[in-house]
Amino acid sequence: MENLDKVLGICCVCRKIRINNEWLKEQDNPELYGRFIKKYEGRLSHGYCPEHKKAAMEEDDKSRNDNWPLEIPENYFK
Repeated sequence: MENLDKVLGICCVCRKIRINNEWLKEQDNPELYGRFIKKYEGRLSHGYCPEHKKAAMEEDDKSRNDNWPLEIPENYFK
């Protein structure tokens, strides 16, 4: 768990960063945002902030429902 402290969580959609379970947009505090980005340089863990996680989950659920049941062409396994 110690190594997780050395990785900065960043939303892959809006680029908010996670600091102590709070999400910070660059526009909210550019100086603080910049300091964290510089401190962690290439040690970023891309994921979703709560807002975009919810949207991604809803999109995933919709996609699964739209494509189910799967239709496999008759000659697929030949």
